[in-house]
Amino acid sequence: ENNLAEDRLVVFGNLPYNISTEILFKLLEISNNVNDMYFMLQKEVVDRIIAKPNSKIYGRLSVMIQVYYNTQKLFDISPDVFVPKPKVFSSYIRLEPKQDVFKNSTHEANFKKIVNAAFATRRKMLKSSLKNLKVKLKFS
Repeated sequence: ENNLAEDRLVVFGNLPYNISTEILFKLLEISNNVNDMYFMLQKEVVDRIIAKPNSKIYGRLSVMIQVYYNTQKLFDISPDVFVPKPKVFSSYIRLEPKQDVFKNSTHEANFKKIVNAAFATRRKMLKSSLKNLKVKLKFS
């Protein structure tokens, strides 16, 4: 008998801070093939990933990562432990995929469109941001 977890990837790394968000969004595509992921990221990025609704830093990154993954900030890392010393703090995070989040690819595509539109303009009313959004609704 094969254990499903044995067939899944464990991903870990120190992501380049300037493109970490793009890498994380790309990794959403393989979430069903991952057991868990561990990353060192800029502290501010980790704080945005784990942010709760109604906080100032809660945004598109928070929503997208949290819908696909259970998130756990493991610890902060001081700039003092690096040579040369960076200007920012780092954090280590664990992301554990939630399985079968969406019923089908249409639901997933609609969700992404809605989230992108909702957070595209932070200062606008949500009603205005979603006004012209076209999504396909399919219930089965």
